[in-house]
Amino acid sequence: MSLLRFPCEILALIAILISLPALAQEIYKVESKRCIGCRICKELCPVGAISIDPSTGKAVIDTAKCIKCGKCVPACPMHAIYVEQSEPSDTTEVAAEPTKAKGKVFARIDQKKCIRCRRCIPVCPTGAIYVDRDGSIKVDTTKCIGCGECKKTCPVDAVELFEEKIVK
Repeated sequence: MSLLRFPCEILALIAILISLPALAQEIYKVESKRCIGCRICKELCPVGAISIDPSTGKAVIDTAKCIKCGKCVPACPMHAIYVEQSEPSDTTEVAAEPTKAKGKVFARIDQKKCIRCRRCIPVCPTGAIYVDRDGSIKVDTTKCIGCGECKKTCPVDAVELFEEKIVK
C-alpha cells in the first residue's frame, strides 16, 4: 500500500540506483609468509576485525567485520597486509522502502559513535554525506533522501534516521 503513496519517490530512487556505476570491493588480506605475529595490526584495528590464529601465530582478517579503514596496512612492519580489489557484484541492492512518516526522513550521524571510517560516503546515492573541515562526517539534509544505505554500511551504528516534523 505504501508503494502506491510514493510512486514518484520510488521511481527516482530506482533511477539513481540504476545510474550508479558498479564499485569494486576492497578486501584486506594477510600474506602469512610475511606475517611475524607481532600483533600491531590487531591492536590498531578499531573494530576487532583482526585476530591471531592460535595454530599459526599469524594475523587473520575477518572480512565481515573489517571496515576498510586502512590503519593496518602502513602499520605492518613486514608489509604482510595488503588490499586486493575484487570484481564488482552482479547484484544490485534496492534502497529501503520509503517510510510511512508524515515528514521527510533524513540521516544523522552521531559524532560520539562515528569512527570516521568513511564507508558511508561512497554508498550515498545522492552525495549527501561529506567530510567537514574539522574531519567529522556530516549529512547535507537538502540532498539526503532517507534511503538508509549509509545506516546499513556503518560498522558502529553511528547513523540514525530521523523524521522532520511537519507543523500544521
